[in-house]
Amino acid sequence: MPREVNEENEIFSVRIMAENGKDAAANEILPGASLKLKAVTNKGAGSYTWRTSSTVLKLENTGSQVVTVKVDAGSQLSGKSETLELIFTPTGSPPLGPVNHSISVVRVVFSVHKDHPWGYDEAGELVCEDLNGSLFNFKTDSTLDRISVEKGKTGMVNVYYEGVAGRKLFFKAKDASMYNLVVENQSTNPIVLRIEAKDCTFKESGIEARVGGLSGPVVAEIDVTVMKPVQYEATYYRIIDPSSPKTKLTTKASPKEIQHALNRLYHPAVAWWKIHGTARDIECRYDSLKNGVLNLEPGLHSAELEKIKTALGIKGGIPLVHVHELSWTYFLAKDAGRWDSKITLKKYGSYLDFIGNIRYKLEDATGKVVFITVKSVDNTTGELELSAPLGFDLKVSDKAALIWPLGGLSGNPTLISDAGNLNELIIYAAHELGHTYAKFEDIAEVDNVMFGGGSLGEGLRGRALPLFYHPERKESQWGKMPGRK
Repeated sequence: MPREVNEENEIFSVRIMAENGKDAAANEILPGASLKLKAVTNKGAGSYTWRTSSTVLKLENTGSQVVTVKVDAGSQLSGKSETLELIFTPTGSPPLGPVNHSISVVRVVFSVHKDHPWGYDEAGELVCEDLNGSLFNFKTDSTLDRISVEKGKTGMVNVYYEGVAGRKLFFKAKDASMYNLVVENQSTNPIVLRIEAKDCTFKESGIEARVGGLSGPVVAEIDVTVMKPVQYEATYYRIIDPSSPKTKLTTKASPKEIQHALNRLYHPAVAWWKIHGTARDIECRYDSLKNGVLNLEPGLHSAELEKIKTALGIKGGIPLVHVHELSWTYFLAKDAGRWDSKITLKKYGSYLDFIGNIRYKLEDATGKVVFITVKSVDNTTGELELSAPLGFDLKVSDKAALIWPLGGLSGNPTLISDAGNLNELIIYAAHELGHTYAKFEDIAEVDNVMFGGGSLGEGLRGRALPLFYHPERKESQWGKMPGRK
């Protein structure tokens, strides 16, 4: 409220009021908005000096009787009242003591509720990486957080507020056909807002937080996605070759453990899994090279994989097959000499897109191994330029090949390899099953289940994300899943 300050002889006094001269000056200001305050004296003229130590308040016309107070829309608010100070100097007299005026900066923030059953996609800059190992930050397409809710069910979101009473906040659905809003006790902070989703197959809109009424100014927003659930099923098999000790599985897992973890990872996308199968090892003599690896030539027939499919007697559904180790084997199309800094692979079509400008291993059937760093890839000819000469002679007749290690591979069957521990194995399963069932592509975001690099994250997002192999393209994961729309 405005306050009065007098000189000791009480000849002059000054107070801060609203610009219209009313006693009750506006004490609340919204981010991105402004208000005007006026210095009112009991008599006489003088000069005015407005100032503040606040890093949030921005002042204009600080030497005038009327000052403009602004708050930038993106300001980092302190959570307390900000102080404005006025010094009035009467003409021919010393300055009066300062008048302080408190201004409450309104801040309203949506945030995740610990009991919300589905997804909360927070906006901001994401750490990303492409196939060449180049890190980059990606700013999300919207500054708004996004929440997912299963149709016909109720989601929850927290609403924190500062600089305004909770009873002054009102919440409005941009599309009332999607959901009803129920506000819990508005004297608490945060307020819990319940989102009662209606019967929507897939629909996106948002919630506005307004001050003073449903037609008042908007102070915060959140995007909402209401969608029907989808469910996928797979059967888990553990495969070993009794004639090849190197194929022994080192990571223990059961269908129940995998199902539980997949449901946790996929709940943001309102998707559920049912995993059948067994925790016991199944024998199959598939390892013809006795190297402990299920060797696959990209996009071509694999004799070793066919042995596994025959042994399992797969008739329907897509199995999830767990083997010790897995790799793509890109065979050379031409012999290469020790002084060569270029090699030519067989023409593997689009599978050459997976080779980036990073380090790989070359090996042949005689036991030769050399590590190379790729500088460039010609996807038309299969020619790879290297950062240095090979140092070894490699021959096509010796089955010389570039080895592309795989944590897993989508398709029928979907394959996963030993990853060192159960959690990593499950992340590989979530990733490859995401390709097979949800039709997801590899994503550049490092913390995403579908990250295309060596380590995998745990998130699934509703907003558009850059692809790992083609960052110029984007994919929205929640809405893409088959069976959703």
